[in-house]
Amino acid sequence: MKTVKYYLSIVWKKKIWILAVTAVATVASYIYTLPSVKPYLYEAKYELRAKNVRSIGFIDIDYVVNSVRYDENFRQSIISKAGEDSKLTENNYSKRILITNDTKTTLSAKGESKEEATRLADILYQSFNEQIRSYLTENLDQLSAPLADKIKAQDIENDSIVKLMETRIVEIYEAVKGESGKTYEQIIGRIDGNVANAINTDPKIAKLKAGLEQNAKYITNTSAMINEASIDIRELDSFFDVLHVPSTLISPAPNRLMRVVATAVISFLFMVFVFIFADFYRNYNRDEKAQA
Repeated sequence: MKTVKYYLSIVWKKKIWILAVTAVATVASYIYTLPSVKPYLYEAKYELRAKNVRSIGFIDIDYVVNSVRYDENFRQSIISKAGEDSKLTENNYSKRILITNDTKTTLSAKGESKEEATRLADILYQSFNEQIRSYLTENLDQLSAPLADKIKAQDIENDSIVKLMETRIVEIYEAVKGESGKTYEQIIGRIDGNVANAINTDPKIAKLKAGLEQNAKYITNTSAMINEASIDIRELDSFFDVLHVPSTLISPAPNRLMRVVATAVISFLFMVFVFIFADFYRNYNRDEKAQA
């Protein structure tokens, strides 16, 4: 019957092997658990709910948000503003920065601390604000270009009407002045009547007037739209109801030390078992041979 002292002597003899394997297993456990550790434990958010901005006419909020969401320059801007201390990179950007757009637009940022998550969320919100304003400004510029063309066309049509009227007046005057027995007042009255009739019935004048009215309507509506949008794009909350969600803990820190210690203990006990079992098996075979 083997005593405890006997088994302890086995462990002592094999201590180098036991400690070596335990050390290797412990180091391996430490390295293996690194990828599973979630360092971004805190999350801060901005929740944006679109107001009725479609009354402005040309703004599609979903399109605007998605344009910003997938814009590479926007991504690079966030990384640059965050700075090296934040450890925000191309590789971990999608894990730490998230923009979702369904019933509401959510801007969320994750960090190792409350302060870091809040700082990143603030950078994300401000950059999003700037990008939205930039996009809307570009759209205003696109509206302004055809507006300028319409105003120019309006001036040209006005000149055309004036020139056509001048021609008609001369024609009417030449036709009326030859009439005999008319006083000056009668001639003037006749000219005025003919001019008024020409304005109402001349197809060329009517066509020019219709064009002027359409242009005037477009200019009025577009100018009002641009003026309204120019005021609204100063701040993001003109388009959204903004809710700031403070930094919150989203997952507890994994206890890596416990994992490593558990690995070390299990490895040590396993190696002790292996050598004791090996000794038992060797003695068992020896006894079997001796009996044979």
